[in-house]
Amino acid sequence: MLNGTNMPGLDGFIWWTGIVERRDDPEKLSRVRVRMYMWHIDDKVLVPSEKLLWAHPIFPVNTPNQTYTVKEGDAVFGFYI
Repeated sequence: MLNGTNMPGLDGFIWWTGIVERRDDPEKLSRVRVRMYMWHIDDKVLVPSEKLLWAHPIFPVNTPNQTYTVKEGDAVFGFYI
């Protein structure tokens, strides 16, 4: 039975959504740099793309194609673990 402590999003599991800004992963691990809504400011002078953390996005949320490769400008979602 679900209660307030074991429901997704209420158990310390933190979801995020954002826009892919870079995908030139030097380690070739399919990571991307994502400007996360509500976590990063939009000002790219104060927080340039190169300073964003690497993320392993789950799936682009703006395409129905399941074989799609994430690219700059895609909306993605993920979570912190």
